[in-house]
Amino acid sequence: MTHSVRLRIVLLLLGASLTAACAAGAPALERPEGSTLAVAGFTNPQNTWELLAGCLPEQCVLVEERVLNKLDLAFEEVLRDEDVNFISQSRVSGCREVVSREPQAQQRMAALRYWLQVGKCIPADYLLVPQLVFYHERRGGDWGAEEPASVIMDFFLLDVGNGTILRRYRFEETQQPLSENLLDVDKFVNRGGKWISAEELTQEGIEQAIKELGL
Repeated sequence: MTHSVRLRIVLLLLGASLTAACAAGAPALERPEGSTLAVAGFTNPQNTWELLAGCLPEQCVLVEERVLNKLDLAFEEVLRDEDVNFISQSRVSGCREVVSREPQAQQRMAALRYWLQVGKCIPADYLLVPQLVFYHERRGGDWGAEEPASVIMDFFLLDVGNGTILRRYRFEETQQPLSENLLDVDKFVNRGGKWISAEELTQEGIEQAIKELGL
């Protein structure tokens, strides 16, 4: 067995062990009995009063509304599959409109304060805020891509009563060929060896976020 082959095997085993270590995610969130969790719809932040982290508003990539709508549906579907009880973004959206329409809210209100006021408006004990920071669609097909899909998403779990960010998870990934990153062998297998779309990449990010936030 040559040195290069041995090295590849070691890296593959290392990748598998790292995957197993990360699969469990964060410890489950212990919420008081009767507490409520609300889920905001995905935002593609373009205003400082929306932005909790990630990028300056002028640097954020503007996406079509249909992309955000698809993300909302996918996010809530995964939450239901995981038996997470939550208040839907359809109810949260009304409070977002009320809070953002306050006089001079956009100039005076910091992002955290804005989202906490949305949580109090519902009312909810916890508010989960997902934000799409960057979204680049794949150029090419399943078996050959000129440019890979690339996505950055932030997920913030706010404790409305305490006025704090309880947990945060950032999903940031640009798909790479296996030859450039052997540690991604598990992803390569799960994706069937294909180049996936940005929409499929966001689905992976949503599922991982729920694990990492302990929901």
